[in-house]
Amino acid sequence: MSSPSLMFTSGILKICLVCF
Repeated sequence: MSSPSLMFTSGILKICLVCF
């Protein structure tokens, strides 16, 4: 994982999962 954007997207997905 050398792409910061990928980690950022993964973080957003985790937040969405927590919200739902």
